[in-house]
Amino acid sequence: MLTGAGIGLSFAAMSNAIIESVPAGQTGEASGVNTIARTIGSSIGAAVVAAVITSHSTPQGLPTDAAFTTGFWVCAGVAVLAVLAALALPSARRRHQQAVAAGVDDLPPEPVELHLPHRHH
Repeated sequence: MLTGAGIGLSFAAMSNAIIESVPAGQTGEASGVNTIARTIGSSIGAAVVAAVITSHSTPQGLPTDAAFTTGFWVCAGVAVLAVLAALALPSARRRHQQAVAAGVDDLPPEPVELHLPHRHH
């Protein structure tokens, strides 16, 4: 239940973030790429976890407790990689500055957080 709620909330947030970060004329392409990436990722992820779980099974074909533990560790590793990839993405401010410097004139409105003062510690 928790996974379903998390996926539902993240998919909605992801779609909104993508639409807000691309020029208006490219929202269709960006949404399509998002849908394709989600579909392929879900298919590959389910197949990998199923393969990991079934690789550790009893002679009767039932998965062992260790199989589920290994499956959860694989998911945790993928989650860590996803967080690292998200941290490596350029910030909204930097993307906007690069687009302005490149002369892009079809920019979406600047996110509100770009106008907030930065606190230095």
